[in-house]
This record gives sequence, C-alpha cells and structure tokens, in this order.
Amino acid sequence: MEEKDKILKVKKKLIFLFLVYISVAFALIGSAFLPAFLKEEEEVADFSEIVLSGSKTESQSVKLDLDTLPIYITQTSQKDIQLYYVADMFGRGCLVSMSSSTFDNIVRRLNGETGKLDTIYRIKGVAYPIDEPLKQLVISNSKHLFRYRELGPDNFSEYFGEFYIKEKVTSKGRAGLPAILVVIGVFLLVLAFVYIIPAFIRANRGGFGIFDEKDMLQALEGYLPNGETLAAAVRGIGVQTEIKQTFKKCRCVGDKLVSDENCAALQVKKIKYSKYDVYVGITQHYLILAECKAYKHLYQFNDAPDLGETVIEEIGSCIPIRDIGTRFLLAEIQNCVVKQGWMGAANCSITMKNGSFLKVMLPKRGGLGVPRHPENREAIIARLKGNNK
Repeated sequence: MEEKDKILKVKKKLIFLFLVYISVAFALIGSAFLPAFLKEEEEVADFSEIVLSGSKTESQSVKLDLDTLPIYITQTSQKDIQLYYVADMFGRGCLVSMSSSTFDNIVRRLNGETGKLDTIYRIKGVAYPIDEPLKQLVISNSKHLFRYRELGPDNFSEYFGEFYIKEKVTSKGRAGLPAILVVIGVFLLVLAFVYIIPAFIRANRGGFGIFDEKDMLQALEGYLPNGETLAAAVRGIGVQTEIKQTFKKCRCVGDKLVSDENCAALQVKKIKYSKYDVYVGITQHYLILAECKAYKHLYQFNDAPDLGETVIEEIGSCIPIRDIGTRFLLAEIQNCVVKQGWMGAANCSITMKNGSFLKVMLPKRGGLGVPRHPENREAIIARLKGNNK
C-alpha cells in the first residue's frame, strides 16, 4: 500500500509538472508571435497619399515604396541614424530618417546599369511633422541635393512637404527576444514530451528505469559482503575508474577468474575513462558500486605482481571479471577529495591505498523514483570524507 501511495504521489507530481511546462511553453511561444499578428492588424497608410492629400496625420504608421537609391543628407543626433532624400515611385521627394543597415539593404538591390533598384523596397515607419530645427539642419546640408535650385525656407515644403518618415528601428536585443522566447518554449516542450511523459508511463507501470530506488537497492545488495547492510544508496555517474585488485591462487579463463592451486597471485586492472551510470552505496565497512546496466571496460592482467603491502583476496571457486571493482573497504581509502560540480553535483575523487582511483559524480537530485537521494548523498559524502582523516 505504501508503494502504491508513493507511485500515485509521483504521478500527480508528473502531471502537475507536465501542465506547468506546456503552459509556460505555449505562453512564451505565443508572446513571441503575438506582435507579428498585431502588426498585421495595424493600419498602415501610404506616405505618398498623405503628401498628396495634405492630411495632417501625426504619429501615423506609414509605408513608402521606392525604386531609386536614397540620397544622403546628414547624420542625426542618434547613433547609426541618418537623414536621406527619398523619391517615391512617382518621383515625389520626401525626407526619411533611417538606419545605415537599412540603407545598405537598399544599396544591395541597386542595378548598376539602369540606376534603379532591381526590386521595389518598402520603408516602414511613423510620420512626424518637420519642426524648425530639423528643417534648418536639412537646408544647411542640402547643397548637393538639387542641381539647378537651392533649398531654402521658402521652397522647403515644395520639396519635402510638412512631414517626414522616421523608420521603426528595433534594437538588436529586442529583435532577438522573440527567438529566445521560442527556443525556451521549445526546450520546455521537449522536456514535457521527451522526459516527463516517459517518466509518467514508467511510474504508471510501477518503475522509473535506472532512477527506481527499488531496482537500485536490489542491484547493490547483490554485491554486499556477508554481514553487511546498506546504510545509504544513490544513483551516480562514474567519471573515471582505474581499479586494481589482487587475488591469490587463481587464473583468468574467458570472462571469469577461477581458482587454481598451481598459480600464485593475479592482479587485475579494470579501467574506464568514459562516463557511465552507477549505483553507489555504503555499508558499515564498505563502499559498494553497481553499474546500472552492463558497460564495457578495459581489463589488464598481471600474474607476477609486486605484492608489497597489497591486500590479497580469495575468490572461492570463481567470479566473473565484471564483478571486480564493485566493493571497497572504507578503511583502505587513502584520500578522498570532494569538489562542487555543475548544477550542484559533488565530484568525489577517491584514491585507495593499493593505487586504485575512482572518480564518481553524485548529482544534487536523484529523480522522482529516488525520493531519499539528498539525505543519502550527504551520508555517503560524509562517510567517504570521514574515512580520509
């Protein structure tokens, strides 16, 4: 009954997380595309029609189509914004404030042979009245604009009218914001459908894969020495292993070590440098490791090892070589260094007295199927560091 209650609690939590993730994801993606839909509904007037009708519409969103290259007038007080003389499709002139990047885009469309643009370019902006300071700025920098006539206060409106276009320029940070929101939204959808739904299915079947506490305990208990019981257990990640174990009166036959009275001793090295999932447990006297699934390791054998003070083990009748490096006496730990890793993980580098080296990463969280992970992790770290004193 307790197991069913635990699974039911986990399923409710997964459903809650799924709903939160997809709600936030759709909210982010929707907020990224909403401005585009709103822009389509916004009324945009043709600036040429405003000039012809002489309407006094101020702060009106406008558009202007052109097929000729704008003529530079002067720099404005805003960085990267210049004033240009622009002729529309009917040859009517107007004043436009635009960015240098917009001008570069127009230049790319210029046909050198015809002097016209290959395709019509549309400028979008807002219509503002030309005030006196702006008018004087244009007049003082307009000597190159008109070949046969000088521009002055009396004929200014004849060439430019009473309004000018100020291009709508979106900052680079603002322009990239919708894309960022979409990426975050898609990431949350991936988490919801690729991780949470499979986790819910596993929980519905009564299991959590390698994150199942019941399977973890069962795997570790298979390597317990006689008289030992698990005090704490977690799922970790093996980062690097260089394990040495020495056995007396045995030899290697295939993938097993078998007893042989005619042999003196055999030292086996079990080496792996790539990451793999591993269960980590401690008993009163031992550190226990059990792989979450079968992994490949490099094995090296030495039938004439330098024994010295090396602990020599007995094998009984035979043992599979895959079972080597699964249990270590805590008293044999020579040094254990624990460093803070990514996302709160603890990187434990363990050196044994016989030269064996283990580097195991213990994540901060163990998953929904391992609810006691935090306290068990702290207990394991404390024991490993305590046996290093």
